[in-house]
This record gives sequence, structure tokens and C-alpha cells, in this order.
Amino acid sequence: MLTGLIGIAYYAKNNTTLQDPEMVFVTFSNILFHPYITGFLLSAILASIMSSISSQLLVISSAVTEDFYKTFFRR
Repeated sequence: MLTGLIGIAYYAKNNTTLQDPEMVFVTFSNILFHPYITGFLLSAILASIMSSISSQLLVISSAVTEDFYKTFFRR
């Protein structure tokens, strides 16, 4: 959220427009940092998303397996 607010202030101050508002972090990172650092930041975001998704998939699969297993095999 803070990145979006800073991006709005930056683009308003420089009288520029952003083509896609959802790309404010990527665009702002490209302006502020070296491309290698930007790539590292974006890969860190992707890694956190993948970690969250894998945790959610584990919880869902465990719950579904436990429910079906108890329902059909009653052990």
C-alpha cells in the first residue's frame, strides 16, 4: 500500500502518467534501482507468493483427503 501511495505522489509531482496502475511497483523499481536489484526484488515477491500458495495447497489437500478418507473408509 505504501508503494502505491509513494508512486501516486511521484507521478503526480513529475506530471507523468502510468499506463497500468497495477505495475506501479515494477515501474517505480525500474526508476529507482539498478535492473539487477529490481530483478531481485521481483523474484523475492514471486517467492513469497509461491510460498503462500504452496502452504494453502497443503492445507486444502490435507483437509480434503482427511474428509474423504474418513467418509469413505471410516477408520
